[in-house]
Amino acid sequence: MIPRILLKMVAVLVALAVCLTATLVAALAEFTNSNFDGITIGQPFTITWAGATSGVTLKLKTGPVDDQSLVLTIASKLKCSTLQFI
Repeated sequence: MIPRILLKMVAVLVALAVCLTATLVAALAEFTNSNFDGITIGQPFTITWAGATSGVTLKLKTGPVDDQSLVLTIASKLKCSTLQFI
């Protein structure tokens, strides 16, 4: 389980235009939701993806697409296709 304070921090970072990307293990998956506007601390938000054939790692990154820095790893080895933040 992901600590609530960590989820709140993630929501704030995303709301401040931090780039959220998925690093995929042995698969090419794509986000199935792309609207990250209106994320509010304490309100549920679900990230969804499709196409993964093995575990997925979600990482929060910042910076331009060609020069990103890791902020934190949100979750790894996910076998599902959604992750909800509260």
